[in-house]
Amino acid sequence: MPALPPPTALPQDQQPPPSGRQGSRTPLPKPVRRRSSAAYLESRTFTTAQKLEFCSDLLNRMLSGPGFWTRLVGPFKDPVEPVEDGVPDYLDKIKRPMDLSTIKAKMDRHEYAGEDEFLADVRQIFDNCFTYWNKGDPMWAAGEKLQKTFEDKYTQMNRWIAKMGGDEGD
Repeated sequence: MPALPPPTALPQDQQPPPSGRQGSRTPLPKPVRRRSSAAYLESRTFTTAQKLEFCSDLLNRMLSGPGFWTRLVGPFKDPVEPVEDGVPDYLDKIKRPMDLSTIKAKMDRHEYAGEDEFLADVRQIFDNCFTYWNKGDPMWAAGEKLQKTFEDKYTQMNRWIAKMGGDEGD
């Protein structure tokens, strides 16, 4: 077999394709970036009624133990009774008391005009907890756990509404 001449170095832009196949190739089109389903859900708009239905469902799950939620909501389920609960100065420090049963009563009476009002009341529970109790106290830790869990669940609103067959609106 005759010896092949030594290869000559070609400039980088003139090198043959590494696959050994020679010839022209049609370049593939650049892929179209599609939004993730989470981004799609975030872009959807739902009615106030649908959002309040989600809030009501979340609240009912929080209050309807037994189980996971029961342990989290325990100290925040009912209004604070300063003397009975051993916190006689509670109402001196907390000017807007809030609890989950009060929120449930307001929800049942259709007092919330929108999900923002519901969210403000739930967050008031956490604000009160962190105002009255000191970091490191078991009640502070309980408030942090409930807050994290609630906020995680609340961010799933659009997914829940879409899953329940919610059409775009509002």
